[in-house]
Amino acid sequence: MRIERMGNKLTIRNIVMLLIVAILLSACGSKVHKNISQEMVDDTNAIVKLVGENIESGEELTVEELELLESYNEKYDALRMHASEDERLTKEEGTLYTVSGRLAEQYRTDKENMTGIYDYDFMKENIKHVIETGELPK
Repeated sequence: MRIERMGNKLTIRNIVMLLIVAILLSACGSKVHKNISQEMVDDTNAIVKLVGENIESGEELTVEELELLESYNEKYDALRMHASEDERLTKEEGTLYTVSGRLAEQYRTDKENMTGIYDYDFMKENIKHVIETGELPK
């Protein structure tokens, strides 16, 4: 599955996963910074959930899961540098992409060394903080 801005090709599993994430966020009273799109929050939470589940299960990523991580980075990297200012990521979305993209890339390429600043729980908390405040934790 690839995350695309238009014409999403979503499987039922991914739709259900996104709905669960949205429900959990609503139930937790999580707030979203005004300059971060809900689409980006949903995509980011799907990545965080995928990585968390794979760490917990110890299973290898499937081809579809690897494609999801890669497409997340491709999508938001392209938007970060988009020629049109209207399509470009906001400063806060850029900050979120920096943190969440690092999680996706680190897990995809070197999950055995997810310690220190690359620790999953540490990165997950940073992502949550950026979603809520638009800034990195101090």
